[in-house]
Amino acid sequence: MPQGVGRAHRALALSPSSVLGAAIIAAYATTIVIGAAHHELWRDEVVPLSIAREMPSFSEVWRMVRHEGHPILWYVILRYSYFVFGSTAVLPVASVLIAIAAIVVFVTQARLPLWLKALFVFGYIPIFEYSVLARANGLAMLLLFAFCALYAARERYRISAALALGALANTSAMGFVTAAGAGAMVAVDAIIASRHGERPTRRALLATAVYVAGLAHAVVANAPDPSTLPLPLYHHSVATVVAAVRNAILSPAAHSASFLWIPLTSVWLWLAFAFLWRRPGLLAFLALSLIGFELLFTLVYPASPRQKGYVLLVVIATVWLWNALARHGVPEAAGTLARAERWLGRVLLVSLTVTLGYQVVLGMRNVVDDVRFEYASSRRLGSLIASDPRLERAIVIGEPEDLTESLPYYRDNRIYLPQEKAFRHWLMWIPGGRRGDYNLAELLATATELRRRYDTPVVMALGWWLDGPDAQRMYAGTYVEQNFTMSAADREEFLARTEFLGRLRDATFTDENYDVFVLW
Repeated sequence: MPQGVGRAHRALALSPSSVLGAAIIAAYATTIVIGAAHHELWRDEVVPLSIAREMPSFSEVWRMVRHEGHPILWYVILRYSYFVFGSTAVLPVASVLIAIAAIVVFVTQARLPLWLKALFVFGYIPIFEYSVLARANGLAMLLLFAFCALYAARERYRISAALALGALANTSAMGFVTAAGAGAMVAVDAIIASRHGERPTRRALLATAVYVAGLAHAVVANAPDPSTLPLPLYHHSVATVVAAVRNAILSPAAHSASFLWIPLTSVWLWLAFAFLWRRPGLLAFLALSLIGFELLFTLVYPASPRQKGYVLLVVIATVWLWNALARHGVPEAAGTLARAERWLGRVLLVSLTVTLGYQVVLGMRNVVDDVRFEYASSRRLGSLIASDPRLERAIVIGEPEDLTESLPYYRDNRIYLPQEKAFRHWLMWIPGGRRGDYNLAELLATATELRRRYDTPVVMALGWWLDGPDAQRMYAGTYVEQNFTMSAADREEFLARTEFLGRLRDATFTDENYDVFVLW
């Protein structure tokens, strides 16, 4: 066969896979765009946008994220996107575009079977948690996949790979752990290469400097300050830390087992560690990342689905890099060892397939439910205020106060925080800076004073139940625990002096449900 005809034949042979890959990307993009269009923004999604656009300078944003406990990269993207477009819509749009970019990189660059790619793409993490929900996690997914694609290209893109890892460290605490694990892999691979006579190049040294700078910035900018963020991290004994390390090593996915939906999850991961013995760099990446996640879940904060998703991301990245680097510097196994390796690989593939299949069911269910039902009541609260011209300049109070943190996405009304005695669109959980309790009589007195001083109506989104018990509690057992009290006389006076605007308690995903009153 002539050489040109042979090339054309090979191109045609690849086209069905390319078409199916494009179809996967198109279906994914369509699904998350529809999901995001119907999604009501929750406070955890909106607060970064509020901080990013309302701080007077970049240095103030840098300072403020210390109170939030999150690295700065997502805030930077939101800040300058908002300055360019002038619309809060940059929040979901940025989340969706970043997620689509991550999936494009994954589908086009990962050396994995197309059916396995499809199972991951339509799973809960990419199709809902890291896309429809507008947080920094989709950015972490993009940067991790970019690193995988660049690192698989070896020397040519080493500095770009280091940039991706340095940026990944500045997306979230989980992203930092992932970047540290990936850095350990690169270091182990470099040590092995040096034993084979390879010397570090200038490009490798520059890449190392870029990577270390990224990690250093994340540590300096976001090391939790006990005076601004009351994390359990500062209250553990040495024995507790030692026990946490031991448990994290023995059970590297203990907190994520139910999310991954396979029995004896840690046993499967230990089998994966055994499978990677011939690639110590990849073994370091997977093991250190998973152990780091477990330490975060045990010592810093409990695991939620968005944090558990990083376990799956790291597993997928490990499989990707194994396939991409399988023949690089590792001798082929032979005989019984080769057969054992093949069978172990097949067994692990079955467990991964089961996990990804469950994730598809979970992902589709959440997308459908988010379209059908309300995720939060913030959109309806914004519409309720917009429906009455008299409320255009109204001051809004949430009680508990954090219930209105999502409102700034839909409305620019001033929000008053009674416990901080300040106008701000987000709370600062400073130890000793909040009372942690409040009552109905004080709420009415505060609203009355605001009405008198600013000559404007005051809207109150009341998460507490007026027809409930006299003493109520939310967020019990956490450092944000709040108590609210009222008497029969308090209820009678409150209802006599305010007007009931509506009951917004249809949100099924979150706690942003409340009754809305106005003091004219």
